[in-house]
Amino acid sequence: NLDVETGVIYDGTLFFEEDNFHITGNKIEKLGKDTYRIIDGSFTTCDDPSPPWKFTGKEIRVTLEGYATAKHVAFYLKDIPVLYFPYMIYPAKAKRQTGFLVPTVGYSDSEGGEMKIPFYWAVAKNVDATFSLDYRSKRGVGEEIEYRHVFSSHSSLNLHLYHMHEIESYREWEAERTDEDIISDPDRWRVDGRYEHYFDPSFAVKADFSHVSDRDFYRDFGKTTYDRSQEKEESTVFIAKVWEGFSLNSELRYTEDLTEDNDYTLQRLPRIEFVGSKRSIFNTPLFYSMTSTFDSFWREEGTTGERVDIYPEILYTFHTDYFEVGSKVGMRETAYNSDEGEERIHTREIYDVRLELSETFQRIFQPDGERLNKLKHSVRPEVEYTYIPDVNQDDLPEFNSQDRINENSSITYSLTNELIGKLNGITDTAYYHKFARFKLSQTYDFIEARRSLESSSDSRRPLSPLYGELDIYPNAYISMELDGAYDTYEDRFTTYNVLMGLKDKRGDSLGLEYRFTEEILEEIHTNLTIKVVDSLDFNIRSIHSEMDNKSLETVFGLEYTSQCWGVRVTYSDLAIEEEDRREKEYMVTFLLLGVGEFGLQ
Repeated sequence: NLDVETGVIYDGTLFFEEDNFHITGNKIEKLGKDTYRIIDGSFTTCDDPSPPWKFTGKEIRVTLEGYATAKHVAFYLKDIPVLYFPYMIYPAKAKRQTGFLVPTVGYSDSEGGEMKIPFYWAVAKNVDATFSLDYRSKRGVGEEIEYRHVFSSHSSLNLHLYHMHEIESYREWEAERTDEDIISDPDRWRVDGRYEHYFDPSFAVKADFSHVSDRDFYRDFGKTTYDRSQEKEESTVFIAKVWEGFSLNSELRYTEDLTEDNDYTLQRLPRIEFVGSKRSIFNTPLFYSMTSTFDSFWREEGTTGERVDIYPEILYTFHTDYFEVGSKVGMRETAYNSDEGEERIHTREIYDVRLELSETFQRIFQPDGERLNKLKHSVRPEVEYTYIPDVNQDDLPEFNSQDRINENSSITYSLTNELIGKLNGITDTAYYHKFARFKLSQTYDFIEARRSLESSSDSRRPLSPLYGELDIYPNAYISMELDGAYDTYEDRFTTYNVLMGLKDKRGDSLGLEYRFTEEILEEIHTNLTIKVVDSLDFNIRSIHSEMDNKSLETVFGLEYTSQCWGVRVTYSDLAIEEEDRREKEYMVTFLLLGVGEFGLQ
């Protein structure tokens, strides 16, 4: 019927090119301009006549830019049914509209069957939200809300809330497994978000906030090693105003310690900073800059108070034919108001002097190469002297590291080499490539050199460890980065790190990193990706502790992708240090073009 645009097709196919949707059915009815009903139909995004996957249903109703609903749905891998749903609803639209999103299904030995069902609500053009039920058969049911609001092009809010009430049987099993008392309440939750507003390009307010129900939330709910090892949560409110040559910043920072009692955690509420950038004094070679801060320190238990710090600097730089000289003189005035002791007001006056001497020598070579046009070698020696007098600070409160400024009379010298090449690209477009960088630096402490010896076995060690950095990039596929500190008195490295990277045009890559810090850390990090064929990748990621002679983390992954589907198989073996156990996880994730992904673990 061409007048009302309705009709029927038997044993037919519908194809929607934009999303590559293939819908077949014994009977396909067009009920209106954008509405279809399919009897005994199937759905897939695969072009193959015998698709690798498909959904089938007894009755499917599709409204474009609306929803697709289906009764008695089965999910097939080739011709094998693997999942059944009595009823399914799915958004069949390109525009953002309210509706259920694709659920995720999984299984875990510790938490049982898992299913997450998200519902998307398009409240308005500038507001939306996602509500999710997070069902875990052994642990409980979680609720999750993600709320997004764009007030204007200069103002937005993102808010995220998660809550789960753990069932008693799971908590008893967890206490028995870890042989520890459960310190958290059954209600576990986290709230976090971000708000920002620009009054104009020079005036902004930003807030990042996060709070958890208990110290163990990240350890129990974290999905990554980084999440599980978090030691603190921080919430900040930041206000910034910028003028030409000046800026005013205010920050409230609340820190939540996840390792110990928060009553002693020092909070900075607020910090106000006024900064004057480098400016000429009456158009002379002299320049000045200034930083002024006000900090209010608070905590439940321990010393609290306020600190005002004013630090102006005078700078002078001049050039000669042979070198460049820079000098700085700073005067610092600090005042404290402390609730500790009889005398609440304390002050400190201290100055510092810095003198820098440097120059850059360079030479440009013109090698006879097809791609390498020019090669620049630069050498930059630098010497810096720093002087800070000895000032008695015993009576000052100590809130953080800025409250003690140590006496200093030292000279630091360094030498930096760089090789930079100018190369022709494939289309003869020139570009620059840094082939290598090498830097050595060391400090000589005059105070340590004059220090009185405390015993016959005592000795002065004015030389700091020799610190070195070496970066080598022969081409776009090979890289090597090294850094370390060498103790010249003990003739040994106290710390060094070596990172090597290899890759090719095919997509294969290898990353090897060795990290060493004396008596603290000795680890080998490996990341290997092999592209077996164009559609199949194999990956190994591992962290091995040489100090403890054990693997901290090992992850094997295999991923296959085709035109309309993919599968990712991973096995991870993670050491849980605080519980002296290992956690092993298997995960199989199916990726379906146009539908999403779901997995089993």
